[in-house]
Amino acid sequence: MKIKNIYFLFCLTFLVFFGCKNKNLSSEVFSSNLEYQFFDDLGKLKYIANYNKNLLLTQLSLLNENEKLAYQTIKSPESGLITEERTFNKSGKLENITQYHYLPDGKLEKKEIISNSNKLLLSCSYKYNNEGKMTKIDIYNTIEQKKNIITYDDTKDSASHSIFSEDGKILSTYKEDSHNVVFCEYINEQLHQSTTYNKNNGSSEESTFDNLGSLISTKKFDSTNVLTEEKLYNQGSLVQRNVYRYNKQGLRTEKLEYIGNSNTIEKQFIYSYDKNGRKTKMDVYNANGKILEYVE
Repeated sequence: MKIKNIYFLFCLTFLVFFGCKNKNLSSEVFSSNLEYQFFDDLGKLKYIANYNKNLLLTQLSLLNENEKLAYQTIKSPESGLITEERTFNKSGKLENITQYHYLPDGKLEKKEIISNSNKLLLSCSYKYNNEGKMTKIDIYNTIEQKKNIITYDDTKDSASHSIFSEDGKILSTYKEDSHNVVFCEYINEQLHQSTTYNKNNGSSEESTFDNLGSLISTKKFDSTNVLTEEKLYNQGSLVQRNVYRYNKQGLRTEKLEYIGNSNTIEKQFIYSYDKNGRKTKMDVYNANGKILEYVE
């Protein structure tokens, strides 16, 4: 009974409100646009919603604490899709506009962000396969003067993201499949550093290259991001390999040094700690187990 009374009062209020505005209520509601204003407890206007004659939302305006425009969303009265988003500064002055363009089937084809001076800031184009799944995104950032290309391949469960400078030079790549994530950085279009993350066991490997693209070093980390192995190269040839071991507290207790591809220990470093985990000494041994150095 109470629910029916509340519903009746709501309907009555609605009729009185719009009846005061226009005696011909049905003509007003269904033949012209409607505007709904929402105020907070202090009487400040917070947002304005505009509807077309079919009662579909066509524009939503949010206001700041000074009752100035802060954000606006514009929707197509036919499709209901967002066509524009507008952002404003604290004074209510327009800062930029985001425009959305769609394919006939309703999928997003392009998104552009334009400044209040009509300068293109960011442009995104979207590509789809025959099944309607997104396969590629081209992003051009005029502020950073960079171009991003993102691709997806559902058949291989993989994705890639490449970033280019404005003149088309590769800056970085990100590739991911069901097993690994590989991130690469480039300098003057030469591979500078790459990091591979294993998604199955959480381990990772980091590789560093010189300005000619030759391998300098690789580092392996376990799932807790602790360094377990390091390899050093000269012009792409392995010259040294270091293996690291730790105790249950995560403190490094041993470093084993190998030369080239040899499995014979060249040097052994033993670390000791006090009860507070502070290193107290390091002993260095040669391949024959003879102590070479003692550092306290």
